[in-house]
Amino acid sequence: PGQGIKRRWALEKAGPFDAQTAPVDDWDMWVRLTILGSLAWVDRVVLNYRLHGSNVSNDGGKLEQADLAMRRKFARWPQLDPEQRRLVHLGYRFAKRDVMQLRLRWAAQYLAQGKLVQAAKQLRHAASDFVQIMKGLPT
Repeated sequence: PGQGIKRRWALEKAGPFDAQTAPVDDWDMWVRLTILGSLAWVDRVVLNYRLHGSNVSNDGGKLEQADLAMRRKFARWPQLDPEQRRLVHLGYRFAKRDVMQLRLRWAAQYLAQGKLVQAAKQLRHAASDFVQIMKGLPT
């Protein structure tokens, strides 16, 4: 999350927010802006972020589906060259790998606590993530 100053011409060229990628439509917009040129970063805290029970980011399933929709969109985007498209696919695999590793850590923690059912669920999800990594980004 955060604030950014964007040039009007860049926003007009990037196009409007894409409702098909909500709730990651802001990320989608930032990616489209980076295709137009480089971003400048301010390396200090300039914004606070408040977490609460109704944050959209609490809905992992909705976020995962929106993330997938955004990645599919860029994998088919005609403005990207073949190398950029390859990076979209590679980014999908890396993101899935990170989730899989997190689930494996959770499974190990649950096992250490003697919570076998929770550990088994995390292992099942990690196995599903592994299959998705091997298949690659669905188009």
